[in-house]
Amino acid sequence: MKSAARFSKIIVLLLAILVVIFLISRVETKRMNIYLRISNYTGIMVDSSMLNFGTIPAGASVYRNISISNDLYPIFVILYPTGPLAKWTEFSDNYFVVYPPHNKSVQITIMPKDAALGNYSSSLAILTLKFG
Repeated sequence: MKSAARFSKIIVLLLAILVVIFLISRVETKRMNIYLRISNYTGIMVDSSMLNFGTIPAGASVYRNISISNDLYPIFVILYPTGPLAKWTEFSDNYFVVYPPHNKSVQITIMPKDAALGNYSSSLAILTLKFG
């Protein structure tokens, strides 16, 4: 009887390990750099290689839109900001599924209410989990 219970536990453990390996192999992470300058003036910066929010006065907010495209299979998306801008970053949507052949537009807003004048750099991790 004890050997059957032990065998069952081993099988459950092996299945759990296989599920974790399967999920990890289907997770992809992309990173985008984020830049913001807080100054006494407003400036606009266009840069397709990063999320450049330009220059804003202290206490102001700024937003940019990103589009997540999907042509192959459903993906579950998580947006995760890191660095000094993370605590001031909000998303119009997060933790969502994009079905092919659709795109999802997400507004990213940064509201650095208590930030000092200066340059701020962070990054945005875009995690996707493939289904299918």
